Amino acid sequence: MGTSTTAYLVTQVMGDLVNVGRLAVLDQVATENLCVHVPQADTPLCGREAVKRAFSRARAAFPDAYVLIDEMLSSSDQAMVRWTGRATHRGVFWGMPATGTLVTLSGIMCFHSSDGRIAELRLFFDALSLYQQLGGSLPAASA
Repeated sequence: MGTSTTAYLVTQVMGDLVNVGRLAVLDQVATENLCVHVPQADTPLCGREAVKRAFSRARAAFPDAYVLIDEMLSSSDQAMVRWTGRATHRGVFWGMPATGTLVTLSGIMCFHSSDGRIAELRLFFDALSLYQQLGGSLPAASA
């Protein structure tokens, strides 16, 4: 797979899935056993259908989510994207009811492909910043 193909797959995920919410794009660009890793989860989320369900829940909480690609580096079977996004909290997320708050977030996504499809995604973002923007507070430190 060439560099332009890797970049194309990534732009499809970022544009059609993240920005538009078109779940069917995963059927076209991801392996059936796609695994998504996020630091906040103990285990990776594996399986294209499971990823669709999780993304649907996140999209319901942030229906106007929009992400810009700030920088992308790609090779034959990998791509790294630095991104910035904004979204309005309109539904339950991490157990927090909708706040109507516009949040801004940035992060990095690392994609790995196999046989011309995305097989693995690692997502890194500042979860504490998101939690605080949604009105969450941390417990006071004990002495």
